[in-house]
Amino acid sequence: MRNLPQEKAIEIFLDFAESSRNLVCLRLDNQLNIISYNGSVIEKVSPAQKDKLKHFSAIVTPDSLERFEEAKDQEMFKIRLEFVFDTLLPEIFMTAVYKLDDGWFLIAEISTFTSSEVLNQITILNNELANINRQLVKKNRQLEEAQKKIKMLSGLIPICSYCKKIRDDAGFWNQLESYITQNSEAVFSHGICPNCCKEHFPDLCEEELPDGDESEKK
Repeated sequence: MRNLPQEKAIEIFLDFAESSRNLVCLRLDNQLNIISYNGSVIEKVSPAQKDKLKHFSAIVTPDSLERFEEAKDQEMFKIRLEFVFDTLLPEIFMTAVYKLDDGWFLIAEISTFTSSEVLNQITILNNELANINRQLVKKNRQLEEAQKKIKMLSGLIPICSYCKKIRDDAGFWNQLESYITQNSEAVFSHGICPNCCKEHFPDLCEEELPDGDESEKK
């Protein structure tokens, strides 16, 4: 290619690449407009997507475009580019780039991962999944422990009209405080109301109730 004029060399190579489905050949001008391409590109792009073949930025991912911009001043370089044709997922191509007088010529070949690279990626994914599973198990355990601590009283509670004891599911009658403490998170703090104080400790409770507490006066 170095011993031929650029135009002739590109023409010869494009003719050769027409029969290869593994090669994507593109010629770009200085503004990254796509000037020409081989048949493999045409096969990858549907008629409805033909407008994508006007500019290089429309067929590569933003990261690939950024890497190309950083390296484009070199005479010749190789770079892994992610092309986006009709599919949502990008196709990875190992691309040889030649700098021309008026742009660039790209020869891209579908990149295949080696066995070690595939195993490495699988190992990374398995480790990530294992970490996620451990986190889920931990969260589930925390939720189970929290649910065990939560106690709620609901439904009909049988209570004696006179002594105010409550009958439990086993048929035993329990003090109100004992029953509520066993079946909820409530904790009692005992004191004495003014009426009971007057009844049981009249010498200690001589002060009258506040005027606003009508219910206690009755």
